[in-house]
Amino acid sequence: MSFERKQQLVNFYQMLLDDQQGLFSETDQQQLHDARLRFEQERFTIVVAGRFSAGKSLLINRAFL
Repeated sequence: MSFERKQQLVNFYQMLLDDQQGLFSETDQQQLHDARLRFEQERFTIVVAGRFSAGKSLLINRAFL
């Protein structure tokens, strides 16, 4: 997920949590809060393994730059 999309989702969940019209129960608000935290704390590790001179750096450079 791109950083921009992730930030949009976090902002959307926060907007729902800031709801002042009482549309959500406390249970709903807790679920929204938990979902926002999951998106904020999302982290992952990518491992690229292969033989020497197999094109690992080229793959990474093309994929992320």
